[in-house]
Amino acid sequence: MVAIDGKTICGARSASRNTPHMVAVFDHSTGVVLGQRAVDAKSNEIPAVRDLIGGFDPADVRGGVITVDAIHTQDDTAKAIVAAGADFVFTIKANRAWLYRECKTLPWASIPIGATSTGRGNGRRARRTIKAINTPDLPGWPELAGVAHIAQLRRTLTRAGKKTVEVVYLATSSSCQDAPPAVLAAWVHGHWGIENRLHYVRDVTYAEDASHVRTGQAPRIMASLRNTAISLLPLAGWDNIAAALRHHSRNPNRALTSALNC
Repeated sequence: MVAIDGKTICGARSASRNTPHMVAVFDHSTGVVLGQRAVDAKSNEIPAVRDLIGGFDPADVRGGVITVDAIHTQDDTAKAIVAAGADFVFTIKANRAWLYRECKTLPWASIPIGATSTGRGNGRRARRTIKAINTPDLPGWPELAGVAHIAQLRRTLTRAGKKTVEVVYLATSSSCQDAPPAVLAAWVHGHWGIENRLHYVRDVTYAEDASHVRTGQAPRIMASLRNTAISLLPLAGWDNIAAALRHHSRNPNRALTSALNC
């Protein structure tokens, strides 16, 4: 399973050039960055995702699952993923207004909850419930290439006694048999690893947005090097990137040894 998402290198912004934006392919399980592509602006992220998918060896993609953000809930992206032999998981939000409206009007009240999970963190308690329905069971369902079933994901967050509820809809080309509600929820939850384990680490541990490296291709090169380190350190057994950097900074030869061993 891989997640695809982009991050703007804010520190490289200048009056004379567009802010670099890097789109990365991130393995859910290993935390390894499998590929990336640079674009000039966030609006170019959509075709960049398709280019990344098309650039992989078909044997590496076939049978896999690709998760993306709501901006990529696009027919052409769905077709590209299915053509590569993989399944997609899309989030449907207001950016696809007609599709969101159709999802909202489905008979969710009559559909039983398929899976429930709870978790705590950052001073809040989260409860997630998910329901799913096959699109063949929905006469007249508007076409989104390759969709096999639709799900409703409800998140109830409680912080300091106050509750907020967020409802999003999911579309996947995987069947209900291959991706029952609990599995689909795990896929969606796993997608956020690219934010928490990659983009957050680059921002906080590496202070990427505070960097003043702006000349030529240097910002993109530095982003690639950070991605490489973030990929290699967990493979070397580290689960804390900041601690790993402190450890290796005391003896640069350790970094070379870790890289060679991976």
